[in-house]
Amino acid sequence: MDGKNFSRKSCAVLPAGDYKFETRIVRFHNVYGPLGTYEGGKEKAPAAISRKVALAEDGGEIEIWGDGDQTRSFMYVDAVSKAWCG
Repeated sequence: MDGKNFSRKSCAVLPAGDYKFETRIVRFHNVYGPLGTYEGGKEKAPAAISRKVALAEDGGEIEIWGDGDQTRSFMYVDAVSKAWCG
């Protein structure tokens, strides 16, 4: 079972009705950092971009898919821990 479904099922079994306890699930996307996977086909978008840049020859081209209208934001892992832990 993946983390998303585990979280959903865990929140579903909490006795919310008895204790009026609301639950929220937080899922971070596009987080990058020094321990990220940079190869093997399981890398996330920031790592894939870094790998493309690192492997490009000087003056070489980097293949980027899409029409250029899509945007993404990325967050460094330190920013996530500061946001989460204060």
